[in-house]
Amino acid sequence: MSLLGLDIGTTGCKCTMISIDGTIVDCLYKEYDIVTPGEGMFELDPREVWNAIKHVIFEVSNRNPLESPLALSISSLGEAVIPVDEKGRILGNAILCSDCRGIQQCKIIREKLGAETIMERTGIPVNPMFSINKILWLKQNHDELYKKTWKFMQFEDFVIFKLTGEPVTDYTLASRTMAFNCTTHEWDSEILTALDISPDLFPDALRSGTIVSKIKKSVAIELSLTVDLIIVTGGHDRTCEALGAGILDNSKAVDGIGTAECITMVYPHPVLNDKMIESNFCSTPYIVTGMYMTLAFALTSGAILKWYREIFAAMEKHKTQQQGKSVYQLLDSKVSDKPSRLLVLPHFAGSGTPYMDNSSKGCILGLSINTGKHEIYRAVMEGITYEILLNIERLKECGIKTASLRCVGGGSRSDVWLRVKADILGMPVEKLSISEGGTIGTAILAGTATGVYSSYRDAVNKIVKIQKRIEPDNQMHDIYMENYRKYKKIYSRIKEIFY
Repeated sequence: MSLLGLDIGTTGCKCTMISIDGTIVDCLYKEYDIVTPGEGMFELDPREVWNAIKHVIFEVSNRNPLESPLALSISSLGEAVIPVDEKGRILGNAILCSDCRGIQQCKIIREKLGAETIMERTGIPVNPMFSINKILWLKQNHDELYKKTWKFMQFEDFVIFKLTGEPVTDYTLASRTMAFNCTTHEWDSEILTALDISPDLFPDALRSGTIVSKIKKSVAIELSLTVDLIIVTGGHDRTCEALGAGILDNSKAVDGIGTAECITMVYPHPVLNDKMIESNFCSTPYIVTGMYMTLAFALTSGAILKWYREIFAAMEKHKTQQQGKSVYQLLDSKVSDKPSRLLVLPHFAGSGTPYMDNSSKGCILGLSINTGKHEIYRAVMEGITYEILLNIERLKECGIKTASLRCVGGGSRSDVWLRVKADILGMPVEKLSISEGGTIGTAILAGTATGVYSSYRDAVNKIVKIQKRIEPDNQMHDIYMENYRKYKKIYSRIKEIFY
């Protein structure tokens, strides 16, 4: 017996077939292009995304004809909405969270309702990245398209609709609109009324891990799937990642280390204070009933290591490609085991939380004629981790804390980086046997909904395995804290210089 997990990202989608013990049976990834119709505008063409999704599902299913997967669930990027008419036809591209459209509308929303009201009702700090700002922009600038729209769907909603014909979303993804009430779990009437937007324009919201229906027969045949395949609501990608790392309470958090890096913490009640607003932290429903979650993130993490690879390690990259090895393993083997004398501000594409400053610039401080490229490599890891520590400290001030981290994503394969994290953060860091938390999260959702597992905890106990636990070195931590005190001064100083 197997389960299917679909992960829909900004630049590509992945279908994974997973056995009930968590073993990856098969996996296929397909990229698609971001559409840039103008300066500061970023979109996805839903048709291209849907074609890519059909391709990966068909190939994985067709390559494993004896598996007959029981259920499918979906992990999805958030915020981007697709306008769909009553016949299910796509009316336009999905506007991504990074798109500049919605900035003025966000100001209007703030003025009409206030940041405190928005946070109190939605658990979301006011920011133009969220869906409602883009929807209001369409209403004000493309009235005909807006009037033709039957539903605004995020990508999980859209795919479930294509698979089943049912217009539904889940609580975690609905929360990324900035129009979903975080305590009543309904579309917020006060916010929508103030903006003259009908709640009927949104799909019905269900809890993650809810059975929607069986797949439509015509779609099952097209995708080489069994007609008995059950479609289960999934969640926002970071939520599924947390579940896939076995995060069921506030004793531990997950650190997703990819192109960006995100700490996801969960806790038993919403935290909606002023400090959360000041630091741009959300407080929204988690997959586990009664639990809430927040996200703290750096916009550039693995992306900076990729930049380093291209600028400083082109020869090493070429050499390892010829050998069929990872260039990052080679680079890890070259670094010193001592803290760097350099300080790196990792705002290479602006900052994430707590500042949410798109204009912030990255920098490398402390360079000398004796600085080698391997020291810069280690300093990049340290700088990204200092930024994560800054977020963890801010969250603690808000009343949210954790005792340990579980690391997933591509960066979790680096034992050097995990050691740096343990020593800087001063807490244990765990490496999982499977680094793709989102994939496992969708399997847990699909399997629990259909009775393969008796509960999320049962699924976690059977699937999530700790490969390595790294305890912090107190002596190294003390050295890092001296550097960290300097690090915390960099952002404001660099801001003064550049703008």
